[in-house]
Amino acid sequence: MYKLEEKVSIESQSSNLNSENKTMLKYDDLLEDVEKVISYDFCVMKASEPLINALTFLMLQNINYIIVVDQDNKFLGFVNDTLILCKFPPPDSSLPPEYKINDRNFHKKVRNYINHAKKQPIEDILGVMPFFRCFYKNRATILGAMEELVKPYGHYIEEKIIPVLNENQNLVGVVSDKDILKFIRDEPLLINTSVEVAFKKKFIDLFTLPPETTLASAYLCIEYIPREYILICDERDNLLGWINRRKVTPMAHPLYHHLIKMPIKEIMEPVTKLDLIESKQAISEVIKAFLDKGREAVVIVTKNKENHEIPLGIITPKDVLQFFYFNFQ
Repeated sequence: MYKLEEKVSIESQSSNLNSENKTMLKYDDLLEDVEKVISYDFCVMKASEPLINALTFLMLQNINYIIVVDQDNKFLGFVNDTLILCKFPPPDSSLPPEYKINDRNFHKKVRNYINHAKKQPIEDILGVMPFFRCFYKNRATILGAMEELVKPYGHYIEEKIIPVLNENQNLVGVVSDKDILKFIRDEPLLINTSVEVAFKKKFIDLFTLPPETTLASAYLCIEYIPREYILICDERDNLLGWINRRKVTPMAHPLYHHLIKMPIKEIMEPVTKLDLIESKQAISEVIKAFLDKGREAVVIVTKNKENHEIPLGIITPKDVLQFFYFNFQ
């Protein structure tokens, strides 16, 4: 286990954080049992269940992960929304009218594909094996979970939750970045530090796409850069909306190859539906969006001379957790 004092801030901001920003938590507080931050609210399904059950639950509950167990309820792994969604072509109702196909043969082909995918067992797309990123109850600490969750990941199948098991390999709970944010949300470091100070370096790497970018290009960016969210801006850097992996991946299904030239403005989430937070606000305001509104990401903006909101970047719970971890005093 790394010692916090041996870490160097990934944002190189420590010199800007004055004594008022010191944390109330002590190092020993983070050595408490991980059970203190465990969440017991999760979805569990048998590996033998058909994919259609997973898809139905995903749509009804709007969840991100499904825990997978065997017939004896022993933990096997988990699947996320993207892994499930990419197995099914997008429903016709989600397509812009001009991109719908009125061809009986095509729709028959789609129905046959869907009927086959429905019957596949969940275990066919199982993402994570038990030895990877699993903690055991009474043998792991909050700090250990934090260290695991702040590690960079390169692909969407590298999950953002940690299963917690008992000695019999049965799942007793999970720990996510949001679970730890609940534990630290009242820290002065997060209340007194502005977003622009904490994430200044991150904003240098802002990546945007124009609204006329094709679905094919957007899919390549999301899959190979990789990015989970991409901001859509006009030529004057005005924010128009965003696209995310959950929206783009199903649209890029091989059966719907006619969509590859569709401009992403057709499927982007408009700016009116996004959570925008001004850069001068405190990190605690970002945390409120995650914990109180259930958001998975927020857009940080600043105002230009014409009072238009110009995006600086996207912040996720992982980003906030990384800031806290590397600046903990």
